[in-house]
Amino acid sequence: MGNSTGNFNTALGTSALFGSGNGGSSGSGATAVGSNAGYSQVVGTNNTFVGYKADVGTSVPLTNATAIGANALVSASNALILGGTGPNEVTVGIGTATPYNDYALVVDSVSSGVINGGVVSNATGGNIYLGMTNGTHKFRVDLNGVTYADGG
Repeated sequence: MGNSTGNFNTALGTSALFGSGNGGSSGSGATAVGSNAGYSQVVGTNNTFVGYKADVGTSVPLTNATAIGANALVSASNALILGGTGPNEVTVGIGTATPYNDYALVVDSVSSGVINGGVVSNATGGNIYLGMTNGTHKFRVDLNGVTYADGG
């Protein structure tokens, strides 16, 4: 770790927190686990990076930002990012070991933990949203915004 004035940092992995940013020359409270995790030159506070090249994706200093997964990049303070994007895109499964690989979910909580909205997107076309129970389609919204509901 290249740390000259930062403090309270933890790094585990080759070149983790090596840059002069998150845990480097002046960042503090950073945790990085994985080769090149938290390597950027962006100064930040209390950021966490877990996975190969998990890092910040911005030149703006971040606070309380977390990137988890190989090549995962976080670009906003107080945000949690799971997985990379573009060629490093991953799927996230909650309660399943085999998540669908063409859907993404973004839930926005602006203040006090109240969810003000959410976005479900399909990177490959097809349905915008698909609701399923035990592998059976029950609800969907197609690309034109038409809603279909089983029994509705």
